[in-house]
Amino acid sequence: MTQDLKNKYPSKVMLVGEYGVKLGGSALTIPFHNFHAMVRETGNIPPDLQKDARYVETPLYFREDGTMEKVDFNPSQIPFGYRFFLLDSGERFDTEPLVKQFLKQMEDSGFASSIRNEYLPLNQKLIESLLGHREADPAMLVRVISDFQFTHFRKMIPDKMIDVWIEGQISNEYYLKLHGSDGGFMLGITHHTSMENLTERWKKNLIWV
Repeated sequence: MTQDLKNKYPSKVMLVGEYGVKLGGSALTIPFHNFHAMVRETGNIPPDLQKDARYVETPLYFREDGTMEKVDFNPSQIPFGYRFFLLDSGERFDTEPLVKQFLKQMEDSGFASSIRNEYLPLNQKLIESLLGHREADPAMLVRVISDFQFTHFRKMIPDKMIDVWIEGQISNEYYLKLHGSDGGFMLGITHHTSMENLTERWKKNLIWV
């Protein structure tokens, strides 16, 4: 990540758990620069990590019980040869309204049940897979999460990303999901053999994590 990109995209990348963490679910993050607002709101970041610049580039694992730990996680070395990327939708919006929308949806008992019994366990499995604590294909887990988000979080997805989102599901070349940082970015996963194709296709709108 170049300094220019850090200046342009100052938020933390939250790989998984960006909405579940508000409900006591786990989250796995890697930073670009600043702590992610949604995680910051939980109040679980120790003061030394908030103030000490040495930890700005440290991946963090927020556990279900509210504790947090630094983890040895390299997002460029995902099991089975996958890579994460950010895809710029070209739109800008704040995280806060999305969080409020999500919490409003949680007032619906059916939605809340799906989140707690389906979505949070999926996020947990993905985190465990990425950290090497579970034998599972991370891309397939992202695909299921992507399906879930497309069904239940449709209003949070920028309109211009709908066709791109669906195309990934159909082609199985990549899968997209929402990620928690400010702005209109989608988090994607693909196999390393598709990196050249996607780089050529999306050019400057694509950032490899």
